[in-house]
Amino acid sequence: MATPLLRCLVQPNFEPVVFVGGPAYDLLNNRIDCQVQKLKFVCGKSRLLDQVSMLRKSHLDAVVLVNRSFRSALVARAAGIKQRIGHSTESRGVLLTQKFRYSKDDPEFISYLDLLSGISPTSRDIYPEIDTGNIPCSCGRPSNNGGTVAIQAGARYESKQIPLDVLAEVGRQLISEGQEIVLVGGKEEIGQASNLETKIGAKVHNLVGKTEISELIHVLLNCKLVIGSDTGLMHIAAAVGTKTITVFGPNSSLKWGHNYFPHIVLNAREGRMENVNAEMILTALRTSDISHKLPKIRSECL
Repeated sequence: MATPLLRCLVQPNFEPVVFVGGPAYDLLNNRIDCQVQKLKFVCGKSRLLDQVSMLRKSHLDAVVLVNRSFRSALVARAAGIKQRIGHSTESRGVLLTQKFRYSKDDPEFISYLDLLSGISPTSRDIYPEIDTGNIPCSCGRPSNNGGTVAIQAGARYESKQIPLDVLAEVGRQLISEGQEIVLVGGKEEIGQASNLETKIGAKVHNLVGKTEISELIHVLLNCKLVIGSDTGLMHIAAAVGTKTITVFGPNSSLKWGHNYFPHIVLNAREGRMENVNAEMILTALRTSDISHKLPKIRSECL
């Protein structure tokens, strides 16, 4: 969601440094247009001071805080960074030199782009995108094995989980139409994927828990379509340019959905995933071109 903001910072008069932790580091580490440094997650006072020291050594003129926590603004202030830009959430406005209202309705990537208005003109016609050209794909490791449609069987939170019977019915229908199904997801979803594979009752390529981030990116890139719920994996799929059908439950699809062509966003009735049925997903499939791939975005910042 922050890649549009990063693309706007990559210009001759800026030298962007990205501090990021967790899986997001693997997504950005191979970028050649900026520095990417791994930031350890804070756990205790000593780790907090480590982050302050790391920022001080970078001699930054300004910081754009995508993270909306009080702690991130405190670290930036303690590091002595003169220009501190962020949303005025968690009562941290006093720690910021430029503060912006955070909208719960604007798409998340737009909320991030708005932070740049104080230092550089930007365009809102820029969408999340991952540059896959510099992300290596390990030879001999799992590929999509000819799979044409990827399905994410699980989700971190049960409230986001599409019922497995629904996904199984969708999978069987796609197989009957000549598509090959590849199951994708993390290690915590292995059990759900196994159950889904059994329910489908036909051959699928089960890669759940078997791919690193870089390998997963190439699997998604080589599919025509990815079906799943409101998860980080679906954000990655959309950002590599593969068409997605994302089903939303309790979270806002306006905020977190990819509501632009060729992606499709569906909302569960009353925000409850148990109200999702296979027909709503299959209807979305029938009214769209499954073979369409999103072209690489060429829009530039103003």
